[in-house]
Amino acid sequence: MTSPDPRLHSPFCPRGWPPGRRRLDVWTEGGSFPVWGWFTLPARPPREIHGNLGPATLGLSAGLAAGLRDWAHNYDSGLAPAERPAWRDAGRDLAGRLAAETGALVVYLWPVDGHDPACPDCPGR
Repeated sequence: MTSPDPRLHSPFCPRGWPPGRRRLDVWTEGGSFPVWGWFTLPARPPREIHGNLGPATLGLSAGLAAGLRDWAHNYDSGLAPAERPAWRDAGRDLAGRLAAETGALVVYLWPVDGHDPACPDCPGR
């Protein structure tokens, strides 16, 4: 049975987006700011894409923005196996702070959150 909790679904799964609520995903990827979400590109015609969102776009405090940047940089620069549990915990804490500052549904996608193995629409299952 597929979970009704949107946090347990991929950002590309239709079940992952609760009506009337913004979803932000936290994960690291290639030196980018580690917050992702859907937004409208001002193309002609406008189109929705899932991409990286910067701290100014999100209206984040300087402290949270710096914390997220440092967290992503630590991963990109390499972690020893003994450092990984503390790094994962720090990411979870930052995701909680992001939710508090933005009021969004924040999904921390490390290592497997956001992928319901029973959902036929979740990529990466």
